[in-house]
Amino acid sequence: GYHCDLDINECASQPCQNNGTCLDKVDHYLCDCSQGFKGINCEVDIDECEAQPCQNGATCRDHVATYSCYEGENCEVDVNECEQQPCENGGECFQRSDVRNYRVLPELSTSNFSYEKAAGFICHCLPGFTGDNCSVNVDECESAPCQHGGSCQDLVNSYQCVCPDGFTPTSREVDINACDSSPCQNGATCEDAANSYRCRCPVPGRGEEPWGGQDCDVRLVGCRRHQCQHEGRCVPLLTGDSEHSYICSCLPGWAGDRCNTSTTFSFTTEGSLLAKVKSGKILQAIYPGLVNDGEWYQVTVTMDERLVLAVKGPGCEDGCHVKNEGQNTLIFLNQNYFQQLYVGGAPQEYLALSSSGKGFIGCMEDLKVDHKLLLPQDLIREENKGLELGCYKHDWCQDDPCSQHGECVDMWVRNSCECRRPYYGERCEKEYQSWTFSHENTSSYTSFNISKSHGENFTISFMMRSLKPNGLLLQFHREGKSYLSVYLKEGTVAMYSPHTTLLSEAKSVTDGDYHLVTIRVNYGHVVFPKAGNNRALGNVSVETGDVVLVGGLPEGNSVNAWGGSFKGCLQDIRLDDTQLMVGDVSEGLEVYRGRSEKVLQGCQSDDTCGRCVELKDGYECLTDALFQDNALQYSANSSLLDPVTNITMAIRTRDENGILLSASGKAGIFCLGILNSSLLIKLDSGPGEELLAFTSDRTISDGAWHQIQLSMVDPAVSVSRWRLT
Repeated sequence: GYHCDLDINECASQPCQNNGTCLDKVDHYLCDCSQGFKGINCEVDIDECEAQPCQNGATCRDHVATYSCYEGENCEVDVNECEQQPCENGGECFQRSDVRNYRVLPELSTSNFSYEKAAGFICHCLPGFTGDNCSVNVDECESAPCQHGGSCQDLVNSYQCVCPDGFTPTSREVDINACDSSPCQNGATCEDAANSYRCRCPVPGRGEEPWGGQDCDVRLVGCRRHQCQHEGRCVPLLTGDSEHSYICSCLPGWAGDRCNTSTTFSFTTEGSLLAKVKSGKILQAIYPGLVNDGEWYQVTVTMDERLVLAVKGPGCEDGCHVKNEGQNTLIFLNQNYFQQLYVGGAPQEYLALSSSGKGFIGCMEDLKVDHKLLLPQDLIREENKGLELGCYKHDWCQDDPCSQHGECVDMWVRNSCECRRPYYGERCEKEYQSWTFSHENTSSYTSFNISKSHGENFTISFMMRSLKPNGLLLQFHREGKSYLSVYLKEGTVAMYSPHTTLLSEAKSVTDGDYHLVTIRVNYGHVVFPKAGNNRALGNVSVETGDVVLVGGLPEGNSVNAWGGSFKGCLQDIRLDDTQLMVGDVSEGLEVYRGRSEKVLQGCQSDDTCGRCVELKDGYECLTDALFQDNALQYSANSSLLDPVTNITMAIRTRDENGILLSASGKAGIFCLGILNSSLLIKLDSGPGEELLAFTSDRTISDGAWHQIQLSMVDPAVSVSRWRLT
C-alpha cells in the first residue's frame, strides 16, 4: 500500500493442495496439511505402509491418512490396528472397523459403517499434540507471544516467557486464542487456527462489493472493470502485492482466464458411448436412467477400489452414483494401461466389443481427464471425422414429419416416427388394410398357419370396430382342437381356454369406434393392459403348426357358444410383432399370410336403409327391417332443428321381452320396449326429476302388426304430458 499498511496475502494464489489450509504470514505462508499429506504445499501423499506397521504376515495397503492390514485368504480377519498403540503422547486409539464408534466419534458422526471405510484407526490427541498419530507437539511459541525481548520456551499445551530484567510475565502458562482480540472486521467470523486465525468475510449485500484481506478490512474492487465473458461470474481478490484483481468463474461450456474459450463440441455420426476398464477382470457401471432426451448431464467416472459413475442432471439434480457390483480389491493401474484416449467413439475393433457397436452422437463440454481440461481445438485432427466445434442442432420434428399419425422422436441427426396403430412406414404414411366380417350377416372368417414358435410368453393385439356386443374374434387350434379363444361378451373382450374360466377386460369396445385391443400372455397369466387385470390362464403356448381362425369358424362349426361370429371390422392384427395379413403384403414386413372366406376389403357397413329419403331434420328409411341381434345406431349430430315430440313405428313380433328403441342425450334417457308382452315406456329427464315408467293396457306379442304412436299432448309448451296409443 501507499503507506505500507496492507499485509500481502500470500495465500491468495491458493498454494496449499489436497485441502490443506493456508496460513498467511509476513512475506511467506505456511500450509496446515490435512491428514495423510505433507510437504511445503501438502503435495506429498504420506505412505503409511512405509513403516511396515502390519505384523504376522498381514498385507499393508496405503490409504489417504491411514492404512489397512489384510489377513486371511478371504480377508475375513479384522486386524486390530490399535494393538500396536500407534497413537503417541498418550493419545487414545479407536478402530474404524469397530461399528460401535460410528455415530459416536465426531469423525464418524455422519457416516454409516461400510467395509470400504473400515480400514485404519483414529487418534484422539491430548491437548498440545496434533498429527495423525499425535506425534507433533504444537509450538505455542510460534506466534511470538513474549514481549519486550523476552524469550519463549514451548511447553506441552502452553508456553513460558523468560523476561529480561525489569519485566515480569503475566502468566507462565497461557492457552492462546487468536480470536480473543477480535481481529476480524466488518461482521466477519473469526476461526482460531494453530498459532493464527482465519477470518470468514460476510456475504455482501445486493449490489455491494465484498470485503477481503486478512482481517476482512479491504473492499475488493477488482470486478469494477472486469472482462469476464459469456455470463462468467467475476470473483475479486487481492494479489500478492496487494493489487486488486479478479478471476472469472465460467459457466459450463466455457473456459479460459476470461471465459472466452469454448469447451463444447459435438459428434454428428451414428453411435453411443461405452467405457470399460480392464485390470484382471472387467469392471462395468451402468446408469439405469435415460440420458438421450436432449438435456445436459454432468458425468464423472472415477476409479479407486471400485469403478464409480456419477450422473447429475434432470431426475438426478443432487447427483446419482452407480458403482460396479461386488467388493473389489484395490486396482493399481500401470501408466501404460491408458496409452490412448478415444472420445466419442473408438476404432471398430474396440467398438465391436460394446453392446451397441456404435459411437456417440450429441454434444460434450468441459471434458476433463485427471482434472485437466481438454479443449475441442486440441482434439480436431484430420482423422477425427464427425467432430465439430460448438453444439448446433436442427429441430427434426418441427414440420410434423409423421403425417399426424405418430409421435416424432428427434434422433439428433434425423427424425424417427413412432407410429400410432394402424399406421406404419418411415413417416407413418402407410396404413394396414382393414377387413369387414359378417357383412349383411354372412358367415366369414380368415385362417392363418403359424410357422414359428411363440412359446408361453406372447402378445395378441388388433384394432377393432363393432356394434355387435357378442361374437368370436380369434381362436387358436392345434391338431384340429381349439385351445384358446378370444371373443366379445356383452361388449367387452374375454378369453377362454379349457384350463380355466372366463377372463374379461372391464371396458366396452362395441360402441362403433375403433379400439386397440392388447392381450399379453405371460407364462400362464393374462394381462389386459388397459384394465390392469392379471389372472391365471393355465398352460397355454403358441407353437409351430398351430392355426389361428379370425372372425368366425368354417362352415359346419357352431359359434353359438361365443355369441355368434364377429360382426364388424378388424385391422392390424398381430401375434407378437408378426402381422396376420390377407392379400398383398408390403416389403419389409414380417407376416403370416392367410386365406379368407367372404371377408370384404376395407371397413364397410351393412345397407341398413333399403331406400333412404333425405329430410330437413335427418333421413327416413323406407323398408321393412328384420332385427336379429343386429341393432342399428343413429346419431343426430346436432342435425335436429327442433326437439322430438312424436314417435311412431309399426312392429310385428312374438318376443315377450326386448328393447324397441333407446335414446340418450346429455342427462336424459328414453326407452321404449316390450316387457311381458306389453309395451313399456321409461322417461328420465335428468338429475332431480322423477323417473316416469308406464306400460300399455294390452299385449302386442301375438305375431300381428301393431301401429304404435307416442306423442306429447301439447308440443307447443316445454313441459307436457305424453300419450301412448
